[in-house]
Amino acid sequence: MHDQLHDVSEIKAMPVLSSITLEGVPGVKPFYTGKVRDVFALPDETLAFVATDRVSAFDQVLGEIPGKGQVCNRLSAWWFRQMEDIVQSHLISVPDSNVMIGRKLTRVPIEVVVRGYMTGVTDTSIWGSYSQGERQIYGIDFRDGYSKNDPLDEPIITPTTKADKGHDERLTEQEILDGNVPGVSKEQWQNVRDAAMAMFARAQHIAKERGYILVDTKMEFGVDEEGSVHVIDELFTPDSSRFWRAETYETRHAADEEPDNYDKEYLRITLKNLQKDGLWQPGDPIPQELRLETAQRYIALYEGLTTEPFQWSGTSPEVRIITSIRHWVEAKDQEEVEGMPWGAVILMGSPSDSEHVQKVTAALDALGVPYRSRVGSVHKTLDHLIGVLSSYQLSQRQLVFITVAGGLDALSGTVDGYLPFPVISAPPEGQSDTIYAANLRTPQGIAPAHVIRPENAALAAAKILGNVRPEIRERIRQYQEKMRARVIDADVIVTIVRQTKRKEIK
Repeated sequence: MHDQLHDVSEIKAMPVLSSITLEGVPGVKPFYTGKVRDVFALPDETLAFVATDRVSAFDQVLGEIPGKGQVCNRLSAWWFRQMEDIVQSHLISVPDSNVMIGRKLTRVPIEVVVRGYMTGVTDTSIWGSYSQGERQIYGIDFRDGYSKNDPLDEPIITPTTKADKGHDERLTEQEILDGNVPGVSKEQWQNVRDAAMAMFARAQHIAKERGYILVDTKMEFGVDEEGSVHVIDELFTPDSSRFWRAETYETRHAADEEPDNYDKEYLRITLKNLQKDGLWQPGDPIPQELRLETAQRYIALYEGLTTEPFQWSGTSPEVRIITSIRHWVEAKDQEEVEGMPWGAVILMGSPSDSEHVQKVTAALDALGVPYRSRVGSVHKTLDHLIGVLSSYQLSQRQLVFITVAGGLDALSGTVDGYLPFPVISAPPEGQSDTIYAANLRTPQGIAPAHVIRPENAALAAAKILGNVRPEIRERIRQYQEKMRARVIDADVIVTIVRQTKRKEIK
């Protein structure tokens, strides 16, 4: 899929996000403005990272690339989840294509650059230094014989200071170990180093399987109150990493041509060439054709790595983002009020489904299962629904979701695809057959259960929760004993009636 470029006219029509303010969202305050991200402090002490379409190169913001913020935000979240068994991330949720909710951590003041190839286009790159005859770069000894874009004998780390503005300064690992970076201990650096190298190795493997070479990347880390290391900011995006198409690398390298870049390096190299020809200079806008070509490559990389089609969030980005963050804050406030560590969350598509929901909740009450009810429509209030679901996305609570929606039941599939919790579809009475047929055709990876009777939907939820809640399992046993007793009692009554009738006949 990685060589499929999106239609330029589609990209050209998309509005870009250059910056945003959240003055209309209660309790949200500006926290930090970076080169490409606007960060806001939320009332619950978390941070909202808004990935704009701004693009920076040569130590300055050059303009915007359509869709860049959405690509980098979604791709970072995808990579964070691929690496969560190696190191924790700051990620809490992604309530919007351009927004990531993350933990507020203490930043490790080092930018960790992991390199697998001898490359670079700037004078401060390792190739820039190596081509000038340097053989000790970042305190690392390099052998003779490398050509540009050769693979290194083994991946290396070249750390730098982390500058909010301007250029980062080179560091050596020995300087860090000697305590020359305030606030970074030897043990902390070792944890950062181990995590960075392990993530790079895994990401290289994943990229290779999907037809790409991960060349190098930069990472940032933070620590929590206990001193545990987390990867933060962004991860393995076309902004922070170099990706080459694997199938053309050998041929182009042998011909002394630049690799096929699917990242910001494509923009850098093209602008450098335009500058040499006198067609562009720093401060000029990026040529429109180059903006669109860069956007195409960013989107293609996203689709190639994730194997998922890139879906534009096509509404006005400012309105959409403000709405998403407001819903996130409201949902978090509601979650704190609810205080439900486990149970069933009932989502109805419309208030008109409340009568059916009451039958579900009556059965949940009888089984001792706590529950909360919410309303959200895929077709009418999708932004609100996503805000509600986002508050549960990375929750550690023990939950089962019961969806009550008619029509084609888009609600069940959406909830199941968005959340890692079990989903039970309990359609309103009279619509079961239609929805059952629709659920039989759900796409790969979407698997809500379908239960017709509302009492049975509650029982199914209770059985799932019973795996981790012994008290619920005991109530289910008691319920089943009552059901068996009813059947036995009914059989006794039928037997007595039959025997009585036989006596009467005689």
